[in-house]
Amino acid sequence: MRKPSAYRLSPFLDQVRLADVKKALTLVGFALAMGYLEAAVVVYLRQIYFPQGFAFPLNSTMLEPTLLVEWGRETATLVMLAVIAWLSGRSLLERSSWFLFVFGVWDIFYYLGLKAILGWPPSLLTWDILLLIPIPWVAPVLAPVLVAALMIALGLGFINLGRTGRVVRGNPVDWLAMAIGATAILLSFLSSYGLVVARRGLPYNPLGLHPELRADFAAHIPTNYPWWLLAFGLAVVVWAAFFRIYSRSLESGPTSEGNRRSP
Repeated sequence: MRKPSAYRLSPFLDQVRLADVKKALTLVGFALAMGYLEAAVVVYLRQIYFPQGFAFPLNSTMLEPTLLVEWGRETATLVMLAVIAWLSGRSLLERSSWFLFVFGVWDIFYYLGLKAILGWPPSLLTWDILLLIPIPWVAPVLAPVLVAALMIALGLGFINLGRTGRVVRGNPVDWLAMAIGATAILLSFLSSYGLVVARRGLPYNPLGLHPELRADFAAHIPTNYPWWLLAFGLAVVVWAAFFRIYSRSLESGPTSEGNRRSP
């Protein structure tokens, strides 16, 4: 019988193996490099589209054919994060957890990279473009940083459950609550430009924007971020993930297979 390892990170990760710590640190290194790469690309984009410094409204040339190139870049970034997470896990849950972890770390390092290179953002309440697929996602910088921190916590929490041999015990209500919370968070990011599309009432074709919609997008300056919607989404996800699923899974105790795998 193997002796218990003396290596411990904290009570929260009490039984995580040293191999998992090394894997997490490796993924942090990958996310750091990806975050810097993303920041560097955005520096070049801002020099092209916002030579006087980034500010809303959006440069109308961003809504032209080069938009498809930007979509491809954003998609490629997400694919690279997903692939490294897939290679890091064995089950779908473990791979999804590593994706949450590496995505959250990448996003935070992206903003740290922009701060180091450009001194931007001047404030956590500065508005930013998060994604352009299929319409611009915008929010004050604090919002995606909070979501990234939650993603890191969720990823580590579910990885911990699997590595200590506990079965993730969530019922349909828990998973529905998670989905509702995640949807609320996404809507908080999409609401600003989504309302522009809704008010105009025209069919939305991002690869061939109606001239009136293009003009509206090029003149739109986001204001009044729906913090209440973000807070609701974060609260529901935290409640469902930690106070329901995680707590119930911890109380169930490790399985016999988990006991054999623990250090």
